[in-house]
Amino acid sequence: MPLSKLTWIVAFGIFPVLWLVAKNRPKGTQLLVVMLLALYTLNMSYLFDGSFKLLKDYSFISQSLRGESDNRFVNSLLGNISVPFPAEFVQGFDTQKRDFEKGLESYLFGKYSDRGWWYYYPVVLALKEPLGTLGLLFLAVGLTFGRTAYRLPWRDEFFVLFPFAVLFGVICTQTGFSIHPRYLLPALPFLYLFIARTGKAFQQPGKTMKFAVTSCLIFLVGSSLHAWPYSMSFMNEAIPLQKRPELLLGSNIDWGQDAYFLNDFLKKHPEIEKIRIEYPCPEGIERIGIPTAGTPPTEPESGWFALGVNDIYAASGRFAWFKKASPVDFVGYSIYVYHITPAEAERLQHETSNHGKH
Repeated sequence: MPLSKLTWIVAFGIFPVLWLVAKNRPKGTQLLVVMLLALYTLNMSYLFDGSFKLLKDYSFISQSLRGESDNRFVNSLLGNISVPFPAEFVQGFDTQKRDFEKGLESYLFGKYSDRGWWYYYPVVLALKEPLGTLGLLFLAVGLTFGRTAYRLPWRDEFFVLFPFAVLFGVICTQTGFSIHPRYLLPALPFLYLFIARTGKAFQQPGKTMKFAVTSCLIFLVGSSLHAWPYSMSFMNEAIPLQKRPELLLGSNIDWGQDAYFLNDFLKKHPEIEKIRIEYPCPEGIERIGIPTAGTPPTEPESGWFALGVNDIYAASGRFAWFKKASPVDFVGYSIYVYHITPAEAERLQHETSNHGKH
């Protein structure tokens, strides 16, 4: 699992705890085989490059691992331990640790910070999970505490909630930066397993709970289908489209995925003869056949413009004047298209100059 997400390194601690708690505990040799198989798979994926290297032989870049020199373990007993991971995997962990230590520019609720927030991921969960899913979560919590029929033996509850708590806790405590919602992904399957108890409603008498669960499921599926194919930018229906950038940015909305849709949009609108574009397409705007007349201006001008939402709300404020203009269309949920008339450009220039004076 650490191959798919580095956060899953905690699984090597979670599995032994779950083994200890299990009612019909498997033999210790079975746990040992599982752990060794996981280590073998991880090392094999790196062709055992640098596997079992002594801890003291590494050169680290994160402060917590390098100490006063480049390795705080050089003169300690721990330094003689053979690290059971590939060298590149260890260095990747070290690099990630360094990034969290130094901090990166983060954004939440319309404000930039040079570090992140512990509550960032709970907010992301509340905003990016469909309302149907959140409804099922509230039902699951209420039914667990309110009705015996929906409770599981405490060990079964532990097997679901403990991994979620550990993974979610580890994610929230890494406050060096708060940028990508994908860090939440390892914890979500356990949350969904907890929610799954609401399915018991269909085995219980009465129609109220069946109706509530069915409504949430229909709303959940409907939300997903409505957002497709712009699923990466999804935020739930409680958040109006143009309010979303005031709450979250970065890969919560855009990672260059809507460039091809912009190409399709321009082909459908031949009246747009010249358009100036600012959008971070990984392949390059021109390479995928999008004609551009250059980048948008940093001060109000007339013309056609297309900008990624991350560029409009960037910390630099380079294109901040577009916040005062109204888009005429949207490409996906991440590109705003503007047609600024000469009269509107004059109005925006006046507003911008007055704002600068104050």
